[in-house]
Amino acid sequence: PAVTALRQAGIESVQEMEGAIGLLRRVADFQPDVILIDTASPSRDVLESLCVVNSHAPRPMLMFTADDS
Repeated sequence: PAVTALRQAGIESVQEMEGAIGLLRRVADFQPDVILIDTASPSRDVLESLCVVNSHAPRPMLMFTADDS
């Protein structure tokens, strides 16, 4: 649903992945302008992967979560 909504909004390229393993590699391969994360609750692995990406290939990141904290 989120990918469909992004494409309907005119976003030309959307890459989707499950989990955070390999995130830095995907960022290096696709060079996204922004990283969107949609998760019920961010796991430690997701947060650590975002820190690694921010250190090596910084770009805007936006996380949508149902977790109030």
